Amino acid sequence: MRHTSYPATLTIGFPDGAPCDPALSYRVSTGGRDHHLTGGCDLAVSYDSEGPHVVEVHATADGREVAGGARAIRVEDLLLVVLGDSVTAGEGNPASGGRWQDSRCHRSAAAGSLGTTAALEQADRRSSVTVVHLACTGASVDAGLLGDFAGITGVPGRPIPAQVPEAKRIIGDRQPDAVLVSVGINDTRVVTDVLTPCLVIPLHDCRRPAAFDRSLAGMPARYDRLAAEVTRTFGTASSDVYLTEYFNPLRRGPVEPCRVLNLSPDESAWAESHVLGRLNATGAAAARRHGWRYVSGMFDDFTSHGYCAASPSRWVRTMPESLTGQGDVLGAFHPNEAGQRSYARHLEDALRHLVE
Repeated sequence: MRHTSYPATLTIGFPDGAPCDPALSYRVSTGGRDHHLTGGCDLAVSYDSEGPHVVEVHATADGREVAGGARAIRVEDLLLVVLGDSVTAGEGNPASGGRWQDSRCHRSAAAGSLGTTAALEQADRRSSVTVVHLACTGASVDAGLLGDFAGITGVPGRPIPAQVPEAKRIIGDRQPDAVLVSVGINDTRVVTDVLTPCLVIPLHDCRRPAAFDRSLAGMPARYDRLAAEVTRTFGTASSDVYLTEYFNPLRRGPVEPCRVLNLSPDESAWAESHVLGRLNATGAAAARRHGWRYVSGMFDDFTSHGYCAASPSRWVRTMPESLTGQGDVLGAFHPNEAGQRSYARHLEDALRHLVE
């Protein structure tokens, strides 16, 4: 996102904190321009660049200068790049009428990363936040983040550009203050090889997912490729990359795993530990290996809010809700608005140091 201007609002006051006198006239010199203010204390200005700027103020009454002073300020616009899969895209939460911010990716305004952006802006009125949100349902490391991807609704000859190089194209020579990543569940084919057979095939014992085990064994190498490309593309410090944990959709309480269709409570408990637990552990290990920040807490946060919890305690979109809200079942087993707010809270905690 190549900014050509950075808007700001200057509030004129006195060194002791007293507000300005609206009856006076003010000449404000900053950013290489002179501005004139009468009848108030707030002045909208625009700067050509981030960084330090000097604001010089001269107050006059009846054409005679009665006060003046100068102060250094810092113009800061935080840049967040959001990459990843359906959880980060906000799958399951279209706007009314089934509308998406991006229909080929099922990208939603309810995504937790966007809630985090708003919270960061509100936390510090002296800075702004720009977010480049490219997460896409179905994305994996190689097909989505590092390579082109067909998207949810494929268009022949028009793949969706890989998220990492596309983000670089958008932001140009700007360096992100944070790169938020959620990826891994599609690489390991959890939905197709584990969840779907368990749900729809009667008497199918899903506690033998050899394909998942093989895919999971390849995840460290995929995370390594992603780390190398993110560093090469953005030039960010490793500690500016935030990998998010996956939530747990399969409990209604600490000792109550879900029964959903043909998925038994025992199979739910097994899927938590053997599938989701191991996937999260692999991600946490990759974060330690590459110096990323691992954003956790979501898995435990959902313990009493899974698919089979009663509404309004449920934080997971059900199949009937997905069919009604977006006309397909792709939103099922994804965080609903309340679940996305949980993600936003944990991301906000991880990113708050940027505005402190």
